[in-house]
Amino acid sequence: MLIEVSNYVNGELHGEQIKLDSVGNVKIKEEFNNGKLISTTIDTTKILIDLMPKFPGCENMNLTVDDFDICSKNKLLEYIYGNLKYPKKSRELEVQGKALAQFVISKDGSVINIKVLNGVDSDIKMLVTSILEKMPKWTPGKKMVNQLMYYTLYLLSLN
Repeated sequence: MLIEVSNYVNGELHGEQIKLDSVGNVKIKEEFNNGKLISTTIDTTKILIDLMPKFPGCENMNLTVDDFDICSKNKLLEYIYGNLKYPKKSRELEVQGKALAQFVISKDGSVINIKVLNGVDSDIKMLVTSILEKMPKWTPGKKMVNQLMYYTLYLLSLN
């Protein structure tokens, strides 16, 4: 199981993105600048996962593994921000901030165990939960030939 921590600015990956194993060791570190991958550092002492889960929408594009990963992340952002309807009460109160959510991609690609760890306010917390609950099935992560569960952590900027 890997834990992914990403930062987004204006819907683009920006800054450091890290992927940790279940005990907190950094396995992959990537640096992004406005959505463009600048560098990648991989701990090759023990690769825990062969294929990361993929959000749907890039399957028939004949992409490299890296481009497929970036496309999948972009499709996820399109889905989230395309379904993000700022709650009226939160807008009136000028509530802004970052919502931190975690979820698991199950072996069949379903999104399960959704938790909003920081939702700014209760309306935004409910909105983020609803968006994640309605997500389409992902292509699950794989280790060798076995499907596996994947724990994910996302930080959404709400301005």
